[in-house]
Amino acid sequence: MNMGARARATASVEDYLQGCAQRGFFNRFSRLDDKKGLAHFSIGWHHDTVFEVFVDSSKQALRMPVVLPGVEKASDLDRDFRAFVKRCHSESIPAHRRIDRARVEIKPILRAGNMSLSTKVKNGDYDYAIDKLICLVHEVFKLFLKDGLYYQYMIDRFGLNPDTDF
Repeated sequence: MNMGARARATASVEDYLQGCAQRGFFNRFSRLDDKKGLAHFSIGWHHDTVFEVFVDSSKQALRMPVVLPGVEKASDLDRDFRAFVKRCHSESIPAHRRIDRARVEIKPILRAGNMSLSTKVKNGDYDYAIDKLICLVHEVFKLFLKDGLYYQYMIDRFGLNPDTDF
């Protein structure tokens, strides 16, 4: 990928994230120093948690390294989260919410107890990829974790107050 294409990929992601911040979807947004050729963004979001987004245009990838902290390998949370992400690519999901594998593939990765999401951007469609990544994380917090099974996890990991936050 040439420098112009790399700059466009980074600009596309930055514009999307900045737009979300301007509309009040995030409570904070910043671009951090690029390291090793990666664009690095920080967003304040669900339950005042800081999320990082990396753009690796040389690998045509986006990565959010910590979506769910403190996940044990082969735990119910690990299995259920993987199934949830897989289901989001399924034809059973309405088209406007579905992740189109022909355009981007998003996969969960568990490293050192942190569940991350990594994307493979296809055909340089970074606009679509960042939109689907952000929408997926939003659904993780608004649907997946709120279904009752992970009530205690939300309290323990995100400091939710069971009297006011549910």
